[in-house]
Amino acid sequence: MSETETATGIDDLRTFPNPFRGSIVGDPWKTTNDDSDVARIHQRVFESCCSAVDAARSNMGSAGIIINGEPGSGKTHLIGRLRKRLTDDLAHPTLERPRQAFAYVRLDTNASSLARHVRRKVADDLLRKIGGPNQFERLVLTRMMEVDNGDGHLALWWEYFRDERLDDSRELLTELCQQEGLSPAFVQVLNHMVARRHRLDVMGWLRGDSLTPAALGRIGIAAEETEDHPERVAERFLVDLMKLAGSKMPLVLCFDQVEALQTSADDVESIFAFGQ
Repeated sequence: MSETETATGIDDLRTFPNPFRGSIVGDPWKTTNDDSDVARIHQRVFESCCSAVDAARSNMGSAGIIINGEPGSGKTHLIGRLRKRLTDDLAHPTLERPRQAFAYVRLDTNASSLARHVRRKVADDLLRKIGGPNQFERLVLTRMMEVDNGDGHLALWWEYFRDERLDDSRELLTELCQQEGLSPAFVQVLNHMVARRHRLDVMGWLRGDSLTPAALGRIGIAAEETEDHPERVAERFLVDLMKLAGSKMPLVLCFDQVEALQTSADDVESIFAFGQ
């Protein structure tokens, strides 16, 4: 290679932006530097993740993928790309498009509070405002629309339902409860969500926050329903959420930094608890 060719090559590199500069990502919801998302990198893994979601939907079962890599190898960027693919930000989503719900859970907790941690992170992501109804609202309204034998645009159906038939929401949710075996407390909170009542109390309950007796009274939750062990309460919520999604709508949970659960290098009990 001649000296001229070398200089030209260096000049070309200087004019081409480095896609990874300033692209360290700690949260896949904050991947604002789209130039750093190079499709060719980890494309096979990305396609495997998408195929797992499609398989879960078509087989009406569960699927799991473990992604292992060194720090800085682009795992969170990959999850961010997956998040963009799987989250729907349309103002007027339709039932005709394949649907799923997506949540990212960084496991910066310990095994003794794992269910509570997962509940909070999943609720936070499903309640995020990403354009039109949030994921939780889309999830609930989609199932209500199915029970009501509706079709077309979800948000347009909801606008009509809210203006003309809001009193029917409890009946639809009760029917959904019977179909899926949802707990009465869960359905009670969903009814308030649909009617947009006591929104701060509803969000707090969904996240598993400790609510005052007055707040519990506003949303119609008996105090004794919160007296069980907090981990079991959180587990029941997660089971209800999966039942709500149903067999045709995958709930995609991306767990990051599983090793953070370990209290020491030889701690296998924490990993076993996560596996359970």
